[in-house]
Amino acid sequence: MQHVKISILLLMIIFFGSCGSTEDEIISFDNILTAEIDGKLFTADEVILVQNTDPQSGVKVIVITASAGASSEEVMSFNLFNIGGTGTYPLGSNSNWASYTEDVLKTSEIFITPTSGGEITITEINDEGMKGTFEFEAYGSSENEVFVEEGKFEASF
Repeated sequence: MQHVKISILLLMIIFFGSCGSTEDEIISFDNILTAEIDGKLFTADEVILVQNTDPQSGVKVIVITASAGASSEEVMSFNLFNIGGTGTYPLGSNSNWASYTEDVLKTSEIFITPTSGGEITITEINDEGMKGTFEFEAYGSSENEVFVEEGKFEASF
């Protein structure tokens, strides 16, 4: 009887000792976006990240839109085409661009990156979302410009 108890105890130790977590680690992303715009801090109240692939051409488009202010009047947006994973991508070329509007409610000037206006660095991307950093220089229709520096974002699809 003593051998049976020891055998059962050993089997239980082996069984429970081999149990581990079989769940994959789920990486979640906070929806944040911050930057300095001409030295002034921009902190988004809402960040939306959308990804779509054109079924005919296979072109993958990622759009990041961030808004701030009581009525979401301050808006920053990125349109990214065929992002292949982590890395640094130029803004203003290869169809990738960024824009900033100080007050959409007053139809203020829209600032858009020119042909070589900055970069976005994707540090992490998966099926759940992405995060990274950015900086860019953008111009409006009246030759005004804005400098966006020290940008950071993290968002879920």
